Amino acid sequence: MPRIIRDLPFFKRSTVAHLPDGSAVPVWGDQIVFWASITLPEFRQRHDLRRFPVSFDSGFTGEFCIRERNLLEWAGLTPRDLVRVGQTRVEDRLLDLRAAAIWIHPNRPGFRDAFDGRPPYRLPTTAEVIVWPSAKPGGRRLPLFGVGAIRRAGLRAVINGRTQRVSMGTPWGFWPFG
Repeated sequence: MPRIIRDLPFFKRSTVAHLPDGSAVPVWGDQIVFWASITLPEFRQRHDLRRFPVSFDSGFTGEFCIRERNLLEWAGLTPRDLVRVGQTRVEDRLLDLRAAAIWIHPNRPGFRDAFDGRPPYRLPTTAEVIVWPSAKPGGRRLPLFGVGAIRRAGLRAVINGRTQRVSMGTPWGFWPFG
């Protein structure tokens, strides 16, 4: 499996992830966090993407969920920038689904917050993203990357509890750069 995420560690204790602007985001113990970007679906450039930490949540059946404030601060986008493609129910709230491209930044093996120099991998399908409105209570501290994104993109994810490492990759026999 060509790996996008390779031997990404997760930790028993709480840690912090440092954003490119120097601010710190808490990461809870046993939380699997990697780095991603979100862009308009038609965006194809792989350089200079604004990356931010996301939490892989195996209990989240959707594809991607991000707070409106984080979308603006971390990705430079507003919900209006992303086309509405439907609605979904989350915690008894009806929320809009927005079309976006999700990019995963390959880590340096053995490190969560260091990158190996390969360009980010764009999920092959346009994601249905939940943008949690600022006006609604709730939402998550970190954006969520869910099982729906893995299924829809045809990715494989391996979580090794003994070594506390995660790998995620494509089922193809090559790295799809194009």
